[in-house]
Amino acid sequence: MMFELGEGVVQNIPEAITWYTAAAEQGDAESQYVLGTIYESDNSEPQNQHIANKWYLEAAAQGHKEALAALMQNPTGAVIAH
Repeated sequence: MMFELGEGVVQNIPEAITWYTAAAEQGDAESQYVLGTIYESDNSEPQNQHIANKWYLEAAAQGHKEALAALMQNPTGAVIAH
């Protein structure tokens, strides 16, 4: 979070992605959700809705409510399989 928001360090989105990805790949639903928000953000480099959806789906599959809400509001029409 500190690299994402610049808390105590210079904001560094690529570094934040590195740390969140490490946690997300270990199954951390909150990190998966945050990666979705980062990749969906207009301020993200690179912005990538496909990758955002991937992480939202991973988090939603674990019951992360905000990730599920993000998928439901997604303009790309991501399909959620249960």
